Amino acid sequence: MTRPAGQPDDLHHAERVVLSCWPRMLPVELAAKYLGLAVQTLRNHRGEIPGRKHLGRKVVYDRCVLDRWLDRNDGRTDLFVDGVRIVQ
Repeated sequence: MTRPAGQPDDLHHAERVVLSCWPRMLPVELAAKYLGLAVQTLRNHRGEIPGRKHLGRKVVYDRCVLDRWLDRNDGRTDLFVDGVRIVQ
């Protein structure tokens, strides 16, 4: 089936929809996915990755803080924690 000019394919459109719906406060599992890390890696390096907060007994990460942290590290240098590259 041919798509009209300028219409995105379904996969890219779906990715944009999903990415535009990230909540501000991310539970650990979503924060790891957002950063492209395994949950255990995020937990192991929780003191080195900013934005961690407690809402009652629940641990969440502030997506805006994560974005600023990633932007500061983007394209300048790789960030290694215990030999694992977590920002490239």
